[in-house]
Amino acid sequence: MNPEKQNRTIQDQIKAGVKAEKEVKPIDEAIENALREQDSYCHPQTMSERLAWETLQMQIKDNKSERKLRRDHATKTFWFTVVWTLFIIFIILLKGFKCITLDRVEFLSVIGALTASVFGFYLFVMKFLFAKMTKDEKSAG
Repeated sequence: MNPEKQNRTIQDQIKAGVKAEKEVKPIDEAIENALREQDSYCHPQTMSERLAWETLQMQIKDNKSERKLRRDHATKTFWFTVVWTLFIIFIILLKGFKCITLDRVEFLSVIGALTASVFGFYLFVMKFLFAKMTKDEKSAG
């Protein structure tokens, strides 16, 4: 293949990639659109088809609400941790400017406990708020 032709095909691939990126939609939106289109001209005939259809609709709604809850709680957790960290910095500054009198051991205990609690809180949130699906949940979904 000559260099000009190869260069043109690479440019065509780049243009196609850019075009494809612009056309990509979120997966839930694409599924919803497909389901709406399917619902408009094709209604389930049997009871099992109807149950499967309703189950799929409920899973989509559950996924959306779960995603919204996670986003809301993650934001609240972030700001709570920011305030907590500012409190730790405030304690350190008070100690530095000698506004409070703490022994070295007391000061290190307070700072260590507060820091450990922040990390523990983050681990707790990551484990339960953003839990991985179990094998049973994956096979059911």
